[in-house]
Formats: sequence, structure tokens, C-alpha cells
Amino acid sequence: MFIAFMTPLLAVTSVRAETRFVGVAALVTMMLSYLPVVKFYQRSPVWVLSLPLAALLYLAMTWGSAIGYWRGRRASWKGRVYREETL
Repeated sequence: MFIAFMTPLLAVTSVRAETRFVGVAALVTMMLSYLPVVKFYQRSPVWVLSLPLAALLYLAMTWGSAIGYWRGRRASWKGRVYREETL
């Protein structure tokens, strides 16, 4: 997700015009594909600019959840503690 959503942002800052063009094209395409969702929830079209930030937030939450699972924390944030059953 980092590559998919952040690379176009980094490409826009490139020195090469071709790279900037591809970065802008990728950002415009992503934001146009997000526009129907924004309209469905009756939000301003300006909200499409939040897509890269939302992607980073989702990625951080996914990795945080995976790390918590690997550490054995599992779903304790819900107020429930699951234990392993032994046979």
C-alpha cells in the first residue's frame, strides 16, 4: 500500500518531467476512482485529497494489528481476552 499510494506523491516531486507526469496521472486516476465513494457519502469532492493519508492510516493500523497478533495480544483491545485451548 505504501508503494501504491506514496510513490505517486514522491514522483510529483521528481526532477524529471516524465516522472512528474506519471505521478500526477496516477494521483488523478486514484482520486477519480475515489470520487464515487465521496459522493455516495455526500461529502465535498475535496475529500479525495485525503486518500493518500487514509491509505497510510489504514496501513499503520493493519501493521499494528499484525504485530499485536504476533505478540499474542490478539483482540484484547475489544475488552475480550481469548485464550488458547489445550487438548
